Amino acid sequence: MGQEGARGAGDDAGVGGPAAEGGGRIVAHEQGTHDQTEHGKAPDPDFVLAILRAAVSEALERKRRLGQYAVIWQDGRVVRLEASDIPPAPGGVESEGA
Repeated sequence: MGQEGARGAGDDAGVGGPAAEGGGRIVAHEQGTHDQTEHGKAPDPDFVLAILRAAVSEALERKRRLGQYAVIWQDGRVVRLEASDIPPAPGGVESEGA
C-alpha cells in the first residue's frame, strides 16, 4: 500500500469551513450541557445540519480535486470512493481557489 493508503480518509476533513472560522460555534460545558452555544441558546438544528453538509461537501470537493480517495457510508455499508468517482460539489464550490 502506498503512502496515500497509509493516510486516513479524514486527513483534511473538518479543517476550516464556517464553523472553524468562529461562526455558530457550539461550546461544550463541563456540566455536560453540549446543546448550548456560547450565547446560551440552543442552536437551530437546521442551521447545524446545513453547516455540516457544507463542510462535508467542501472536504469531498477538496479530495476530488487533489486526487485523493474518500470513505463514505452508503446503503448501510462503508464505501471507498476513488477521486474520479466523487461527484463535483453543487453550487460552484468546484471553482473556489482555482
